[in-house]
Amino acid sequence: MRHKVLALLLILTVNCYGQGRRAPVDPDRPGVPLVEPLRNPFPVVQSGQPMNSGIYAQPGMSGKVSVNELLITPKALHELEQSLKAYKSGDLLSSATHLEKVLAIDPQYYPAHNVLGTLYIRLHEYQKALGEFEKTTAAQPRSAQELHNLSATLCLLKRYREAESAARATLQIDPTRPTTQYVLANALMGQGHVTDEMLELLRQSSAEVPNARLVLAHALIGRGATDEAKAELHAYLATPNAPGKDEVQNWVDQLEKKPAQ
Repeated sequence: MRHKVLALLLILTVNCYGQGRRAPVDPDRPGVPLVEPLRNPFPVVQSGQPMNSGIYAQPGMSGKVSVNELLITPKALHELEQSLKAYKSGDLLSSATHLEKVLAIDPQYYPAHNVLGTLYIRLHEYQKALGEFEKTTAAQPRSAQELHNLSATLCLLKRYREAESAARATLQIDPTRPTTQYVLANALMGQGHVTDEMLELLRQSSAEVPNARLVLAHALIGRGATDEAKAELHAYLATPNAPGKDEVQNWVDQLEKKPAQ
């Protein structure tokens, strides 16, 4: 049953992640931070196998887990199956409701907290999402994945100083994480700090997060560097499969009509 649970929640996780990244681009609000569900939320371990960084490794624990600790109760598994079924049908609210039932049964089942937080983001329930990600970061305070999701959610809530703090903590663990560099840039911009550091963070993250080019263009326009901004927008348009290219092209056309700075 452990492998069945792995498959179910991993499918839900990947689907949530993929759909979230294809959201339309709004040139007037380009900086939408990425919340990342766990790519592989369940470590595959054997009884007694060391697990120093897994989701159940908490302070005070031996660093080992038993197979029983990775199991989910049959009732919770049923709710997890229903959550995935609802998600596949496009009913995100029902999917979240079933995950809430999973956690009412097994509240220490932290992968479900992470996926539920992601569903809340897609439902624009940012405060609820924050609560889920706070639980995962409390369980795994040194996990870059959980800290990143926390920082991105705080940014969406416009709690920019806290978002900055969480993003910097994430980058202390994983210094070259592009999505967190992008979130940190948004947190700084939200505080009015259009600094050289912020611009460099956007440049560093743009290969992995094409939307960073839109935020960078917005910041460059604010600095009067219209030609540099247009170059970033053209680079975005050249990115394969980037969403919202029609809107971005309209943005470029508007800039082309303005006198050069």
